[in-house]
Amino acid sequence: MTLIENIKIALALADEYAPDSGYEQMYTDDEDFRAKMKLLYQLPYHELANIKKIRKVKNISRNVSDDAPKHYTPYSLPMDMAQLKNIIVLDSETNQPVDGDYFMIRNENKIYINDQDKSNYKIEYNAIPETITENTEDDFELEIDEDAQNALPYKVIADFMKTDPSVDQQLFETAYQNAIAKLDLRESETMITIRSEYDF
Repeated sequence: MTLIENIKIALALADEYAPDSGYEQMYTDDEDFRAKMKLLYQLPYHELANIKKIRKVKNISRNVSDDAPKHYTPYSLPMDMAQLKNIIVLDSETNQPVDGDYFMIRNENKIYINDQDKSNYKIEYNAIPETITENTEDDFELEIDEDAQNALPYKVIADFMKTDPSVDQQLFETAYQNAIAKLDLRESETMITIRSEYDF
């Protein structure tokens, strides 16, 4: 789901969705909504990413030669890494999991791999989501899972309605908490290493 698709849901929940408003960037006549909507996404978006982790895998690009001396070259870990989950080492010919020749130093965002090791390295990690600002493009693809995306509009509208005494924003907050309680966290909490003959 894109950011603007999620915003449309939030506007519909607040009865502010107006596709014929003439404001294609935000689909509402309400100036307050247009000014604040994207900014209100940032905090709950990151909160949901902390609850329902964003799992990513990065390939470590390496140039390996047959006559390389035994030397450990440092490779940077992903800049958006929140938590390292697994280092996957695959034989370059069979693509089967093997023991790698590498080490890491605590508090360094690097992995040191032996230049003589011809294996392919993949880093599996939980990612930090991108920051949503007022300048974030409408077609920005939300990185969190679909069930977390569906919870997001309730929190955004609950936060927006906090200053409106005519609206019971607690209804939206309760709907958000109920949506969080229903999130499927099994994949985020359980790591399974599978040995397979297929490519990752």
